[in-house]
Amino acid sequence: MAFVSDLHLHLPKGGLREAVARKLGDAAESWRKWRLFRRTRAELAGLSDRELADLGLNRSMITSVAHEAVYGGKS
Repeated sequence: MAFVSDLHLHLPKGGLREAVARKLGDAAESWRKWRLFRRTRAELAGLSDRELADLGLNRSMITSVAHEAVYGGKS
């Protein structure tokens, strides 16, 4: 029973329910960003070489540009 009575010492402020809700929210946000990254990368990959050049891009830049657009910073 010592474990159960000491459990509250290791929980983030707000208790277990809030900790689980926060983790689920973080997971949902990560999933949303991942889907946006894949969609952005697919849309860029669907452009012609000429369209990419008009944007100042080439095919080797697609993944890093999509990553930067969604997650910010450099990949």
